[in-house]
Amino acid sequence: SQIINSLAHGCVTFVNAINPKKLIFGGGVALGMPDLISRTAIEVKKSSLGAAAAQLEVIPTKLGGSAAVIGAASAGLMGAANR
Repeated sequence: SQIINSLAHGCVTFVNAINPKKLIFGGGVALGMPDLISRTAIEVKKSSLGAAAAQLEVIPTKLGGSAAVIGAASAGLMGAANR
């Protein structure tokens, strides 16, 4: 689907540039599409540079549907602390 292809394309760029060990997906969209993470993982591993994808894990967040709210609150607190 177009959603998977677009998401995977962005992830491939990130994976090739940063070489993370994990991509963690969360929030309502990721949890609302049960195969989003697994299908995106397949495309990312297939299209990324071999060295970047070799150890990569693509996983759902442990925060469930609360990931966006917790992330926003964390960013707000960090911003306030840096003033």
